[in-house]
Amino acid sequence: MSLSEDQRYFMSILRETGVIRLDQVLPLLRINEPQKEPSHAGAMLRRLQCLGLLTKAGEDVICLPKLRNEPPNRERLLALDTLLCCHLIYKLRKHIFCLLVDFKKVGVQFVTEK
Repeated sequence: MSLSEDQRYFMSILRETGVIRLDQVLPLLRINEPQKEPSHAGAMLRRLQCLGLLTKAGEDVICLPKLRNEPPNRERLLALDTLLCCHLIYKLRKHIFCLLVDFKKVGVQFVTEK
C-alpha cells in the first residue's frame, strides 16, 4: 500500500496518540504545510479509512481500528491541543517581536485524575 507523505505523517501521529479529534486533523497537517485546505484533510481521512488504517470512534473522534471499542484518551487529546497551541505561539512569536512573555520559561503541567 502506497501512502503519500501527508498520510505517513498523519499516521505516525495517530500511532503515537491512538486517537485524534476531527477538529485537530487540519491544524496537524498545517504544521508541515500551512496551505492545506479542509478538502485535503477530508480526502486524506477518507482514503485512510477505506484502507482500514483508521476508523471513527464517535461523532468527532478517529482512532486506530484496534482502539475502536475503548474510550478516547483525554490526556492524549489534551496533549495534541497543547502541541497545536505551542505551534501557534511559535508561529506568532516569529512574526511579533514585542511579546512580553518569555515562552522558553513557560511550562505545561498535566493534571492526572485519581
